[in-house]
Amino acid sequence: MKKILSVFVVSCLLAFAFAGCSKASPEQAWADALEKNAELPDLQMKVDLTMELSAQGITMPISILMDSSIKNAKSETPLSNTQATVSVLGMEIPMNVYTKDGYTYIDSMGTKVKQKGDTQATSEMASGLMNGFSVKDLSELKAETKDGKQVLTAKLNADALVEGALDGAEQILGQDSGGYDLGDIAITATVSKQGYIEKLTLEAPIVLDEQEQAESTMSITMEILKTGKDVSVELPQDLDSYTETSEDAAGLLGM
Repeated sequence: MKKILSVFVVSCLLAFAFAGCSKASPEQAWADALEKNAELPDLQMKVDLTMELSAQGITMPISILMDSSIKNAKSETPLSNTQATVSVLGMEIPMNVYTKDGYTYIDSMGTKVKQKGDTQATSEMASGLMNGFSVKDLSELKAETKDGKQVLTAKLNADALVEGALDGAEQILGQDSGGYDLGDIAITATVSKQGYIEKLTLEAPIVLDEQEQAESTMSITMEILKTGKDVSVELPQDLDSYTETSEDAAGLLGM
């Protein structure tokens, strides 16, 4: 479960970082789209993450559905509300995650806890992710028009991306992230007429443990809503009653 959580953290940040075109060359179109999304102060998005873990002849499907609203996304203390459902082994685990004033609040399975955020670790992780988004780390970059919108496809060299991201993930999780190997990421991005990435699909193979022959396939589909518009974030009234803890993220979720 710790490796699953580690993959989940990196996957989510992959999605959030991308949330962040024209008839130019594919390379210029990609750069323009990233710059345009990076200007968004607020985000509202839906994320659908599916994984299939395979080890020793056994396959375990996992899915995570998220609805997120984020205000002041680029600040050190963003305001956010994420409603998530984690499905694994036939069980559905609802999880509500909020951020406010530098704290992360988690409400799941009858437990309500809060933890002071590690903004330095998060910044390092985001920096590692963003460094992997440059054109030099992309291959097979193509652009085409479908239904009046530009569609960009490419493969992202995961080595440059994950090397920077995993150090930050380990600090956030408070543990070794598992040493998994993330293969090249296939990307499909749909760009709206206003120049924003409005839909993004990531697909990647993952080797979790070579000795145990554990591997996974991961797919993330993200839709960004209300691009360029103000986003309101509603938080529960009882955040002050959440129990503060210094436990790492895996411990907060009982993993």
